[in-house]
Amino acid sequence: MSDRAARFVDCIPREFARRHLVVSEGLAGEGEAAAAADAAVDDAGCGACEQLVAAAATPDAVLANIGARLRRAVRVRRDDGERVARLVDELYERERREAPCAVAGP
Repeated sequence: MSDRAARFVDCIPREFARRHLVVSEGLAGEGEAAAAADAAVDDAGCGACEQLVAAAATPDAVLANIGARLRRAVRVRRDDGERVARLVDELYERERREAPCAVAGP
């Protein structure tokens, strides 16, 4: 999985993202600038902005709660609900495929 949305996947359960039709595109900005901004955490615990895509019907309170959970400010781009649902499924499926497999002990 791309590191860009790793924090979102680690902190936000798939069922929550799917129910509320919201997904991360990663950090706002690109490359080293976004990574540097993420590393520069201010006193409130906020680093870089998380770029979210949400359906028009997704309540602002849900988006604010995601920002609090991620400890980041969020930017939101509104999109069609069906498209957001597909993006959620793709992100979490990619994470599932790329996750290290647990190996049973002897």
